[in-house]
Amino acid sequence: MSIEEQFKKELKEAVEHMTGEKEFYLVRYWFGSIDKKCACPLGCLIAKDGSPIEGGKVIAQIKERYNELSDEWLGSFLVGYDGLHKGEKLEDLEVNKDAFAFGEEIYTQFKDKVKTYLE
Repeated sequence: MSIEEQFKKELKEAVEHMTGEKEFYLVRYWFGSIDKKCACPLGCLIAKDGSPIEGGKVIAQIKERYNELSDEWLGSFLVGYDGLHKGEKLEDLEVNKDAFAFGEEIYTQFKDKVKTYLE
């Protein structure tokens, strides 16, 4: 299994666990907070094992666990999940298309669990 496939599998499991058993809701544009019971998908992956969600450290924590995932791949996932492409067509974006599509897939699959949270 490639690192991307492993990441996808484990991320989906983490989101399902955190939004199900742990009763978290998903957020966009923010990594989340254990105290507020909310997380983005990457935050879910971190929080699943009880680690704190520390905004500036989430990407580094993910890269530590999945060191073969490129920054481009993770960034493309976030652009897809957060909807940061502002309606541009996928073929016009300079992103990893697989990661971008996975981000959109996660948002679509779990959008009933997504809430907007403003600090």
